[in-house]
Amino acid sequence: MGFGILFFGYFTAFAFAMIPVYFFADIVGCLIMLWALTVLSSHKAAFRKCVYLDMVLTALSVVRAVGRTFAFFTDGDTVGTVLTVVWAAAALVFHFFLTGAIRSLAVDAEDKKMTARANFSRSFSVTAYVLMIAHSSLGAFLPEDLGQIADKLVLLVSLACLLFMSFLIYTSFVNFIPVSGEVPEPVPSKIPLVNKIRMKSYERKKRILDENRELYEEYLKNKKSKNEKTPKKRKKKK
Repeated sequence: MGFGILFFGYFTAFAFAMIPVYFFADIVGCLIMLWALTVLSSHKAAFRKCVYLDMVLTALSVVRAVGRTFAFFTDGDTVGTVLTVVWAAAALVFHFFLTGAIRSLAVDAEDKKMTARANFSRSFSVTAYVLMIAHSSLGAFLPEDLGQIADKLVLLVSLACLLFMSFLIYTSFVNFIPVSGEVPEPVPSKIPLVNKIRMKSYERKKRILDENRELYEEYLKNKKSKNEKTPKKRKKKK
């Protein structure tokens, strides 16, 4: 469905943002996510807002990259701080709608574990980005000792948010079956570990689909009937 690509793009965009060396990973990650979210939005309308929000993140990442490359600003000055806060605010909204879209899929699939996981990830990611925004905005006004503690706390919270969200996206890749109702065979890779992960995911989805074939076909049938518009009756002229 696109969750595998989304996982790779998300990790690229947000994991490498934590390291001090900048090499345009946020832009590359956002573009990969844009591709994955566009695919997902064709299956579930809830992902459409994520597509637009990812475009905003991509644009902000480009602005930050240009500023850093040509030394128009630094992360510590006023312009750099404002851009960091705006990017974090956009990321907060992005995480809110992304976890909401995954939750919507889980509710449709009647998967209580995935629903609970999406709810937890939404609450944690929103809280994490609120802390990041507060730290970026007010961190300079804290005493040195307290500022160092705040830096470490925000780093730990950011890392935890990355891990929880990555796990949510990965389990979505493992658990959710393509809307076509057919599980494609995994593409062979030169890396043995990748082959093992793909095969495990394939076998799990195949087993779930075989066990619930009738229920799944009934779900698709009901969904299709809901999407069909009922023809309007013409009013008879008197």
